[in-house]
Amino acid sequence: MVYKPVLILAAHTGAAKDFANRIYQKLANHKNGCWRKYLLKEINIDFHPDKEIKVEILENVREHECYFIHDSSLYPQDWKESLLQVNDALMISDAAVINNVLPYMCYSRQDRPTGRTPISAALLAENIKSSGAKRVLTTDLHNPAISGFYRGISFENLKLGYTVLIDYIKEKHGDFLKNAVVVPPDEGAARRTSGYGKRLNLSSVSIEKIRDGKTNEILEMKIIGDIKGKNALIVDDIVSTGGTLCDAAHILKEKGANSIYAVATHGVLCKDKYGKSAKEKIEASPIEQLIITESIPRKDDGKIKIVSISDFIGEVIKRITHAESISELYEI
Repeated sequence: MVYKPVLILAAHTGAAKDFANRIYQKLANHKNGCWRKYLLKEINIDFHPDKEIKVEILENVREHECYFIHDSSLYPQDWKESLLQVNDALMISDAAVINNVLPYMCYSRQDRPTGRTPISAALLAENIKSSGAKRVLTTDLHNPAISGFYRGISFENLKLGYTVLIDYIKEKHGDFLKNAVVVPPDEGAARRTSGYGKRLNLSSVSIEKIRDGKTNEILEMKIIGDIKGKNALIVDDIVSTGGTLCDAAHILKEKGANSIYAVATHGVLCKDKYGKSAKEKIEASPIEQLIITESIPRKDDGKIKIVSISDFIGEVIKRITHAESISELYEI
């Protein structure tokens, strides 16, 4: 059987261009070799004067398997609309298979109704499926159950925390780990933190928040476990305004923690309702380094360290196109 080349597609300008090129280089120069050929191609994503999004496929994609690498640095509304337009354009252009590579899944925290609100994560899933996509690759979802919204197409929630980030910490911060415990910044991160602890062979310490029953405001934060004189590795999936993360770091320091590092997959790093940025809070906190991936494109900045994920994504694409196991990547 003769296979047509697999196309790696990205906007010809913007943050995803370099990311897609590095994925392509990984595939083209794979150390174990690839019997399938890969080509890097371009898409134009632009704006009309009235801010409507315009998409154009700049290459012949007919009967090719396509992997569209999307730009997670776009505003969520632009991210969503351009994604759906690209899928539609690829479908109209007779692409054989449309795969969406979404390093950060926007709207993933809107995964359940609260009062009269939409389940935006489910709505996005329906939009992606109806736009022609046959597979979605994303990373470290806030709620893994979101994958259930994608019934009918292939869906991979890639575990960057258990692979790329842990490998980086082991390689760069071995001395730190010799006297460290893992810490979830809140109750919701406990399961993820347990996974880190298992893979790093570290015990865990937890933080309990005592809230006012009427206002839900935090009255007190308690440390459950021994932290005095130990290094603390705070583990989360998303750092948004940075409030929870920095509050956890302050209480850990007050209770006698030595060095404090934090690790998360997605660095949203936005401003809170008072206009204070996450970066400002992190720089003023006891956190010595925040380690995040490039799922949302950024560069090293002060205490913030960015870890590349392009080789890992390239390896996943190679395994899919060669009918090889992905789960093997997570084996301890």
